[in-house]
Amino acid sequence: MLRSRWIVPALVVGFSALSALSAVGRPETPEVPEPSARLDRVVVVGASVSNGFGSGLPFSTLLDVAIRPKHTPVENACRGIQNPAVFGEMQLARALTHRPTLVIAVDFLFWFAHRTASHGEDELELRLESLRAGLELLERFSCPLVIGDIPDMRTADSKRLIPALIPTPEVRDALNTELRRWSRGKKVLVVPLAEWVAVLQRGEWIIEASADGAHEEKILTAKEALQGDRLHPEPIGAIVLMHRILEAMVERFPRSASKIEFDIWKVHGHFEKIRAAHRRGEKGDGG
Repeated sequence: MLRSRWIVPALVVGFSALSALSAVGRPETPEVPEPSARLDRVVVVGASVSNGFGSGLPFSTLLDVAIRPKHTPVENACRGIQNPAVFGEMQLARALTHRPTLVIAVDFLFWFAHRTASHGEDELELRLESLRAGLELLERFSCPLVIGDIPDMRTADSKRLIPALIPTPEVRDALNTELRRWSRGKKVLVVPLAEWVAVLQRGEWIIEASADGAHEEKILTAKEALQGDRLHPEPIGAIVLMHRILEAMVERFPRSASKIEFDIWKVHGHFEKIRAAHRRGEKGDGG
């Protein structure tokens, strides 16, 4: 069973034995229960983290690994541009053509919240207006939806994310309150991306030892979990985030438990082998 602290188990998903998530980092509990999430046509929309920027591991790739039954390959509708009015419409148009049965939009709202707005009297109004535009786009989906709240990115490299784009703490809290208000009564799972990112930033994320004893319990340092810009995850950071997303989905959509399997150590080892083979190939081509 899962231990109630910031731990990502090495083996997930005998899932029938999955206990409730800890109170810290617990996803928002919707008012309207949704008994299942169909996994046959999953679509990912979002920003650069969902698209695998720098890690080479888009969420669509990780989801394809996790979904056990035969399914249509997970569609990656992400676009890495920062203009939400443009990329939002583009992604929604592409996603809807696939008639999704589940949409993963964990960082879709990021650039709607991180827009140019002076830190003054009008900041909250401007950011709320932008956030609501993003939420309005998401209302076009009739299937279950997984979204993340707005993380605190003040420690990000200012060359990658200029300070003027980052909400003040008070405004960010107000944006997350609005997001949760909007989600009530909808087929929406709000995952606590802000708390998960904060744990990665502090270097406190723990991965349990593997069941076969090949890997000991490990605490991820911030340098291991996040790229140098302190904005995007390294491969292991993307993998542990996906684990938490799947964990939250299983609690929210318990009928999906038997259809999902995600062993962090095995997944990480699999993609490390692929990258190593790729590096050897590049070295051979150059030699």
